[in-house]
Parts: sequence; structure tokens; C-alpha cells
Amino acid sequence: MLSESESTARPLAELTDAELHAQLAHASKVVATVQAEIEQRATERLQLHAERREIAAMQKRLEAELDGRAAKHQRRGSGPSGAGPSTPRTARGRDALDLDEEADECVVTMQMRKVELGTFDYGACHVAFTERAIRFYTNEAPRFQPKGYPEEIELEMSALAYIQIDKQRGLMCVTGSFEYAVPGHYHCISAANGPLSRALFHFDTSEGDGVWSGSYRAKRVNALLRLSPHIRNKSHFNPERIDFAAELQRFKRRAAEKAAAEKAAAEKAART
Repeated sequence: MLSESESTARPLAELTDAELHAQLAHASKVVATVQAEIEQRATERLQLHAERREIAAMQKRLEAELDGRAAKHQRRGSGPSGAGPSTPRTARGRDALDLDEEADECVVTMQMRKVELGTFDYGACHVAFTERAIRFYTNEAPRFQPKGYPEEIELEMSALAYIQIDKQRGLMCVTGSFEYAVPGHYHCISAANGPLSRALFHFDTSEGDGVWSGSYRAKRVNALLRLSPHIRNKSHFNPERIDFAAELQRFKRRAAEKAAAEKAAAEKAART
């Protein structure tokens, strides 16, 4: 059999069935590899943005601590170990922070194995939480893009109603009067308190289903609750034990059954 490069150079009509099947398999493999690379790069980009924000926030906390200590030493009239007054943070450090106003925010990031806004599945996403908003980028795969192109989703914390954390099932349900909407799938106002108004964030459960105490996701959730009193007061550990994922699946199933019944009725009416 000819090599792949030789076969590709020949017109398709001259190739044998075996050669065509081989080229098809090779092309499928290349497409899958490229798609995986695209998704990996999108995830890495989100992680880099989140890490940059975390480092900038840490820098601000460290500088604040040094400033506080410097002020104490100055009030005492001498620096540490009698070496004279401590030097406050430099102008260069302030300028570095001013270049990115988001550096003023503390950021908590979590890798979610799946994010669902209403009935739309965004797939695996790296999600960033601040006291101002919940942000994540849509997956590079078109099936995870409600608008047909990559975008950053933002749910503003000022519109937050509740965060329900289900430790047993490994997910977090977020509700509020957010501006973002996906027609036919997600709308907070018109579908209040129903599956269409819920944002479900499914935690990465690689540490084991049902494992919570001491887990990485437990530590990240605790960090989330410390972002602001507003977030902490709006957060609960699912006291009513609602199975949000199961309710969403039942809603989808009933909607599909209703659509099928309406289609069958329309077809029957068209025949009569």
C-alpha cells in the first residue's frame, strides 16, 4: 500500500477503499487531536488569568501587611532591630497594581467538571469567584457555546440571591436576578425558583464522590465564603436537601416529552 503522503497526492478516485478508509481514520485522528489542543489551551488561558489575579491579590495583602508593620515601627520611633524607620512599599509596587484594577480583588478559582445555566450545558470550565462577580469562559467546543462563539460569562454578585452548596452530591446551585440569559435555556427573572433560573456548578470530584471534609473543593468553598459578608450571608449548605441535578433532568425529560407530544399532534392534524 502507498504511504499516506503518496496516497494524498493522488486523486481520490484512484484510491482503493482501504486507502480511503485509512485516510479518513487519519483525518479523524488529526481533527480530534487539534480539538483537544484547542480545549486544553482555553483551560490553560483561564488558569493563567486566575493565577495572575491570585498572585496580584497576594501581593496587595503582603504590601498591606508590610505597610502596617512599618506604621507600627514608625509610631515607636524606630525600625525593626533598631535599624531606623522601615521603608513603606515603593511607588513601583503601587504602579504595578494600578495597571490592573482587578488586582484589588481577591479571587477564588475552582475547576468545575461541568457548568449548567438552566438547561444549557457549558461542559468543564475553570470558574473565578470574586466579591463582584462569578466569571468563566465558554469551552472552545461549539456545542458548549450558546451564542456560537467563545465568550466570558459574568454573573454579578450584586444580583445574587442564594448559593446552595450540596456537599454530598458535589455541586453548587447559584440563583439571582442576573442579567445574563440564554433564550429558551436560562432566564433568571421569568423562571424564578425553577430549573431555568439556576446555575449549577458541578465540582471536580477526582478526590472521590461524597468526600468533603479536608478536600480541595471544601477548602475552595471556604475561601469563597470568606470573600465578603454578602456572599457568606447568602450561602447555605442545602438545608432542604434538594437534588438540583435530578430536578433539572426531570425538567428536561418532561420538556422533551411535551415537545414530542406536540409534534405528534401537529403531524396528526396535518394528515387529517
